[in-house]
Amino acid sequence: MHPIRLVSAILKGKWYIDPDFALAQGPVIAGLLNRQTELFPLAADTAEPKTLAVAGTGIKAVRWSRRDGFDMAPYGAVAIIDVKGPLMKEDQDCGPDGMATIGMRIREADTNTNISAIVLHVDSPGGTVDGTQALAAIVKSTQKPVVTFVDGLMASAALWIGTSAREVIASTDTDEVGSVGVILNFADVRPVYEKQGVVFHTVLASTSPDKQKSYNDLRAGKYDEIIKDQLDVLDEKFMNAVRENRPMVEDRHLTGKVFFARDVMGVFVDSIGAIETAIIRAAQLAEPEEDSNSQQITKNISSMKQFILLNAVLGVPSLESVDEVVSLNEEQLTEIEDALEQINQVTAERDTAIAARDEAVAARDLAVTERDDAAAERESAVTDRDTTQNELTSAIALFDAIDGTVAAAKTPAEKAAAISAILAAKPGAISEGILETEDPAGSLGNEVDWAMIDSLEHNQNV
Repeated sequence: MHPIRLVSAILKGKWYIDPDFALAQGPVIAGLLNRQTELFPLAADTAEPKTLAVAGTGIKAVRWSRRDGFDMAPYGAVAIIDVKGPLMKEDQDCGPDGMATIGMRIREADTNTNISAIVLHVDSPGGTVDGTQALAAIVKSTQKPVVTFVDGLMASAALWIGTSAREVIASTDTDEVGSVGVILNFADVRPVYEKQGVVFHTVLASTSPDKQKSYNDLRAGKYDEIIKDQLDVLDEKFMNAVRENRPMVEDRHLTGKVFFARDVMGVFVDSIGAIETAIIRAAQLAEPEEDSNSQQITKNISSMKQFILLNAVLGVPSLESVDEVVSLNEEQLTEIEDALEQINQVTAERDTAIAARDEAVAARDLAVTERDDAAAERESAVTDRDTTQNELTSAIALFDAIDGTVAAAKTPAEKAAAISAILAAKPGAISEGILETEDPAGSLGNEVDWAMIDSLEHNQNV
């Protein structure tokens, strides 16, 4: 890659890259700006790697040769193609091959009759958005099986590319995998030149108001529109591709977090093993040849089925078998027993926690019920109080209508005194009609002295 393109990509390009790696490149950027970093390093060693033979299987693997490509590979070999370092679309003069070149080598291996399968040897923090989707599409569209071998780090763009293969094998359970997301690096270098007296003038056509809008928004710290219209769109495409490649992925795996391989088994990683494990698995996925040698290879491979969780407990990359029988020593059996005991303990603690949670929920429900009952009683008391108050108010209103002195009274005590005064002044009512001269019921007969009763003083007013 031309150095100007490299500087431009670092300073303002959009990247599918792990943020920790991007931040670590600060000294490199500073060196470029201060002209202390060499843009034209010495050419890399071009010595051709030797053919790798997997012991006991008859399987061979080769890396791409600058001189012959894969033409000198033995028949049925597995091609190993590196996906390493920060990835950019074009080859870097100061770094690894570009994604366009990697894609070209994958296509070459896919069409070469000497190659039976492909292993991507991945150790990369990711790279630029430009080139990632195209390379992932090449990996996914190959006719021959592709297995990804993670050798330390498979993050961001490298994750998209690596999970496009049929299977992913990590070298250790602490390999780092993840960092799904998009990051935009922007360095405003104008202040550096302005200190040197450089004056910038920007002139746009009247019909091109959006020509430098993104650049000006970045310089002004206005990121919302760029995030919505550019980064979120790219991230959605990234996440959808990963979901298609790895159906077991959950939203929590797509937030940009980096995981250990052991924490994403069955999600981003299928198994743990060495590079030879990946080579053997790729050969197994390839169509077997109809001869005794290939049948023996298939037999050896099928007898090497791995149990991911068991391997993790034993702390081994893979189990070895003899005639399809796996032997464990006493120490390994003890480790398995300890793991099972820990599982039982965790299960018991979980059950205890669930029981405690259920008790807390029951206590909470009881408290809620008691609270609701108390609230209902309170509302009933308030209703009774309001009813009594309304009846009292109605009674007082009646008295107010009877006499003006009651209506004029201000306080309840004054109204009560006014009502008492009215009752005292009018102890009884005057009856109208003819007085009876004998018991109207006739129960006392004519023996009652009505004349004497009528002469009593208190009956004179009746």
